[in-house]
Amino acid sequence: ELLACGHLVTAIDILESQIKDQPESFDLWLKLGEAHGVYCRNLQSAAKIIGRIEANPAFTQEQIQLAKSKLREWRRNGQV
Repeated sequence: ELLACGHLVTAIDILESQIKDQPESFDLWLKLGEAHGVYCRNLQSAAKIIGRIEANPAFTQEQIQLAKSKLREWRRNGQV
């Protein structure tokens, strides 16, 4: 909701805080990547977040593939 309303810094701060409490939450990590890639249009930061998902042994191959797919989607949409 904060992201949709343009409160990007607040939303990112909240997501990062939640990730500290729940580092195994794939949904939070993916939402943080989306915040950077889609809302902030910072694909480099989004790629770093997806890289952290890849390196985290808590996440399955399916989750990693989904995250990579989302990054590709964000990159395609960012080029339009």
